[in-house]
Amino acid sequence: MAVNWNPNDLGDHSVPSQTVANPITKQSGSQIRSKRVMAQPLVQPDCQPRAQWFRGGQREPRVCADPAGARSGSPLSAARSGYIAAVGCARALYLLIAGCGRLSFDPPGSGDGPIAGCVGSALLCDDFEGGDFARWSDTDLNGGTVAVNTARPRAGSYSFEAFVMSATSGGRAAARLLVSGPSTGVLAVRLWLNMPQPLVDFDHVIGLANRTEDAYVLVGGDFERHWVVTESTPATGLTDHTSSVETPGLDTWTCVELVYDLDARRIGVFVAEALVLDMASVVAGALEIVHVGIVRADPAGVRVFVDDVVIARSRIGCS
Repeated sequence: MAVNWNPNDLGDHSVPSQTVANPITKQSGSQIRSKRVMAQPLVQPDCQPRAQWFRGGQREPRVCADPAGARSGSPLSAARSGYIAAVGCARALYLLIAGCGRLSFDPPGSGDGPIAGCVGSALLCDDFEGGDFARWSDTDLNGGTVAVNTARPRAGSYSFEAFVMSATSGGRAAARLLVSGPSTGVLAVRLWLNMPQPLVDFDHVIGLANRTEDAYVLVGGDFERHWVVTESTPATGLTDHTSSVETPGLDTWTCVELVYDLDARRIGVFVAEALVLDMASVVAGALEIVHVGIVRADPAGVRVFVDDVVIARSRIGCS
């Protein structure tokens, strides 16, 4: 069966119809709309062998979506203490009831009006107009810095700036939200991203992970500056799924959304509402940690600006 894009659903897309393989859905009120899902991921044909990486002194190979390829990377950091988990869950519950549970209205003190896409299923909505990371569980740093400042807002007065210094391998500068262990349904992360330099070298800007962070899904750019999803589990090691679509241009705000179907175990990445990656996932079990910012950076270092973040249990969209 072939399904065409609905021009009234998240915009008109001039993309030919494809065979549906496990649709990723967008929920609007009581209506659920089926989104086209490509039967095969858009994979770069030139996935070449890369260096191997090491954990605890042991050599561990990477696996490309193209069996000929492999590349270097690093595992996510260890999870924080039970105290932080409890605080994070309490904050997420507060946001659900007092914040985004009010549909699209910002909490008092926000300066740029409703956050687009702050749907009823949202766990967190943050335009950073509060000037801090109070809505998040914590920040997660490894050789990097994070700040809510006025350097480059998308709207209003503030955005989130993340920076990892040069010569830092596996660096991190991210905001982190601990969620209450969803293992079914959909978990989606939508953000607006602005890059002063190319998103390349397997730098990642969105991450989902289990509580121990030994199984995770990351979204970023590959060596050729194409969108990539990197997955890892103890059983499979690192696997890269690469798109033929380039990462955003410089100094431009771009809407990026990661949609993870926990029932079908399927990943979709949408850029400006267009599906650029779709694949079956090797990650199993609950995903309880969400990172945005610089989730992982290679030695060149990287700076990103993030605004209007929504984390929800349904497809979000850009508007």
